[in-house]
Amino acid sequence: MTDTRNDSPELARMVEEIGLGKLKELSPQALEKAWAAAGRLKSEIPGEFALSDEPAHVYRAGREA
Repeated sequence: MTDTRNDSPELARMVEEIGLGKLKELSPQALEKAWAAAGRLKSEIPGEFALSDEPAHVYRAGREA
């Protein structure tokens, strides 16, 4: 089995900054999997988009709402 751990300095810094040190101790694979998934989602965001491109800023509820 190959080791897929991502012990990057960026991940270690983020874990300490937001208080996830205990999670990393309890379930390092889950944290690393979430980190990788967040990176994939981030890479799918277009580089140039305006706030008005986000659906939450475009949707307008009708009077009934």
